Amino acid sequence: MPTSTNLKTIDIQCKILRILYEVSDGRFYDTYFGSLSNILECYDHILVRDSLELLAHNGHIEIKQIRGEDPITYKPGMNLDSFLFEGGDFRIERTTSTRQIYESCTQPSTDQVKNKSMKVKILFLSANPLNMRRLSFDEEIRAIKEKIRASEHRDHLEIISEWAVRPDDLLQALNEHKPHVVHFSGHGSATKEIILCDACGKAKPVTKEALMSLFQTLRDNIRIVILNACYSKAQAEAITKCIPCAIGMNKEIGDDAAITFASSFYRAIGFGRSVKEAFEQGIAALLLEGIAEEMLQSFWYKRM
Repeated sequence: MPTSTNLKTIDIQCKILRILYEVSDGRFYDTYFGSLSNILECYDHILVRDSLELLAHNGHIEIKQIRGEDPITYKPGMNLDSFLFEGGDFRIERTTSTRQIYESCTQPSTDQVKNKSMKVKILFLSANPLNMRRLSFDEEIRAIKEKIRASEHRDHLEIISEWAVRPDDLLQALNEHKPHVVHFSGHGSATKEIILCDACGKAKPVTKEALMSLFQTLRDNIRIVILNACYSKAQAEAITKCIPCAIGMNKEIGDDAAITFASSFYRAIGFGRSVKEAFEQGIAALLLEGIAEEMLQSFWYKRM
């Protein structure tokens, strides 16, 4: 049994990664035993999940959930997130040779060749109600785009923005764009709500329960939700019950801190860093800018 797991990133253009198990001499083991939490200590959930799903879909591995005496085998079409997080360990059994797996991982499929425009979609949602303090969303998205443009994998990230968002716009945008990342910038309340706009452009609170219902229904490709809004920790924590990862804020944050964190986070993603590393780089950027240390405690991150 291997003492460590090495996940190799293949075909970053499509952000489709496949998982390979090897030790230092390059030999592959036929079976890997472990829990997802062990792998996630070093690797981002999105990469792990997509890697496992693609290898299983291509018939290279079988993933079995170990619960009691009767393992459950993952089948394409099942919800892999729920499958892996229902508790217990899992077993991965290789069903094809190492060479076949390696060649499949290093040679793009016909679909990938035809669809070179595939990108990781970031859906930027904002709401700036007329009867509340105005926030600098234009500066935030400008800073994010600037950092992405200067990153190594800028061509593989696509940012889509929706402004003056109303509650029904959330349903429309998630259905239309099917994003991998959902980023909300706006106001939050101490009563655990995010603030959108109503038909008149004024504040429209949305409860934590409503957000949970939204993401349970429309999780699709979503791998992370970022709530760049004051007092959004409770909402973010609730979202991790159905979305692999979320970032929220414990308390009030200023515009400068929000912009610095967000832009540095996406720069790190653009350089191929994991979500955890991107979060840590966002915090480091705040320290470098001399943001008060107590402000750093506002930022909160959690994986499922």
